[in-house]
Amino acid sequence: AAGAALVFLAIANELTATLLLAPNGTRTLATGFWALTSEIDYVAAAPYALIMVALSLPLTWLLYSQSKRTAGL
Repeated sequence: AAGAALVFLAIANELTATLLLAPNGTRTLATGFWALTSEIDYVAAAPYALIMVALSLPLTWLLYSQSKRTAGL
């Protein structure tokens, strides 16, 4: 489960690979956030940031709890 969470976090927040490899018209959370912040439309970019944080926090907690269990802490 921890490995899947780690891969998901990397994919959800990876912008450079998406910009280079995705076909035209592909919209992801990262590209939507990047496009709006580059236009200095922070109000419209806020929901994208909130969704990325909301997805990342539970998975980060899962990784942290798994690493504590593995380390025996």
